[in-house]
Amino acid sequence: MTNTAVQRLLTVLGASAAPLTRIAPSVAAPFPVRTWRAPEVVWLNRRWLAEKGVLDGAEDEGALKIWLADRYAVTVMGGVEPETCFSPAPARVMWADRYGDTWGSSHGGSGRCGMLHDGLNAKGVGRTPLVAPDVDWYHSHGFMWLEEAIREAICSEVVDQTFPFGATPTLAVIDTGDRIHWGDGNLGERRAVLVRPNAFRLGHLLRSVFFGGGGQGSPQLVDEARVRALVAHLDGGTPDGLSGLLVLSARHLGTQIGFAAASRLWPGPVHASNLTLSGAILDFGSFRSLPDWSDARATEKEPSSRQDMEQLRLALSAAARAATKRGVVVRPEDLHAPASLGFEAGFERYFRDRLDPKGLSNRPVWSDLMTALRRAYEGFRSALAHDLSDQNGPVAALGLSPNADLDKRFSVLAASLGDTDARHLIRLGQRLQSPALLVRESLLAETQALLETQPNKAIGAFIDDRVRTALPLPDLTFSPAV
Repeated sequence: MTNTAVQRLLTVLGASAAPLTRIAPSVAAPFPVRTWRAPEVVWLNRRWLAEKGVLDGAEDEGALKIWLADRYAVTVMGGVEPETCFSPAPARVMWADRYGDTWGSSHGGSGRCGMLHDGLNAKGVGRTPLVAPDVDWYHSHGFMWLEEAIREAICSEVVDQTFPFGATPTLAVIDTGDRIHWGDGNLGERRAVLVRPNAFRLGHLLRSVFFGGGGQGSPQLVDEARVRALVAHLDGGTPDGLSGLLVLSARHLGTQIGFAAASRLWPGPVHASNLTLSGAILDFGSFRSLPDWSDARATEKEPSSRQDMEQLRLALSAAARAATKRGVVVRPEDLHAPASLGFEAGFERYFRDRLDPKGLSNRPVWSDLMTALRRAYEGFRSALAHDLSDQNGPVAALGLSPNADLDKRFSVLAASLGDTDARHLIRLGQRLQSPALLVRESLLAETQALLETQPNKAIGAFIDDRVRTALPLPDLTFSPAV
């Protein structure tokens, strides 16, 4: 019999959206999996589960951990792992959701995620059938390192509790009880599976035109059927249809990008494949704190932080064209304006959240303050795209020395406003810095040290402690006029 906590969780998941696997056969690709012999749930998201009314005591928590490990501590069959790694339970079937990207994508969808019919998604289950044959090494194996899962749990919790539209939450981190088995016989890092709710991605509306061949029953025909099924499902399943949903999504996504820009908590490059229709941030492999507003990149080949809004507009345009082609008319320009308005709202939201307890947003200076901050942001954002020695460049135009620290830069801006409140405005410097513990390299080193020196029972406390330390985001220093 299903435990009461499990029943409550399934009710919560069913109320949010129909499982992707049940929409149409074309939406996901099946693949066989085996269950690991000795998995352990090393962290459970008690906060989210309690807020949703799922957990009601230690007995519920224990039962939920057993259920999650039994269903999601799995790996794709056909690997090089020895038989002793697996439980005697028979093989089962999972599904990988198909999706595309702004420019078509060479992959067919989720390359290391599997779903069942309950609305949950397991990340790190191994290489799914939707991985492109010529993909780079990082995306080829389908594994998830335990330290990677721990970092994702921390970052997703911070974002879920601070960003305007939150994050797709991590529900559990499972230690598989084994290490990565490489084809040459060597053992790699400790392997994990991360469990989270399913989410509709903007990429679910877009084709994957470079994956697989054509012809009857081909991956390309299945992919087209998948887009048609999802367009019809989303158009019929929301009060304002798919066009209204996309307008709302554009606003939410722009808001998230604006908040990320102001806070310097960068989710990473913007792709249609990692944008959710709700606006919630999804996937945290590239998530990091940035030291200032200068342009930033995760890799040389991917778009930079300066291109986030441009990439969002391209993704929204692609979604509008995809919907229109399949009978739901959506104009790209009807999505661009809400996205831009969202960015401004999200950018202001970060500062309002930090300064509103002091009543600043109700003062006449607020508009001047936001104008100054936006000018500073644009100047920093352009810093890597222009010669900083150019006396007519955007940074010089702000009166900002590229070698000055943040305190001095914002002191110049505050003084230029000519208002008493504004002159006392910010000693932003370190106070405006993103929480140091979310600096990618530092968090990576801490997590690796944890796994090398501490038992599994320390992992949950480590995640909770790092999240607690990062929240709330720091207030900004402000000295109002007497």
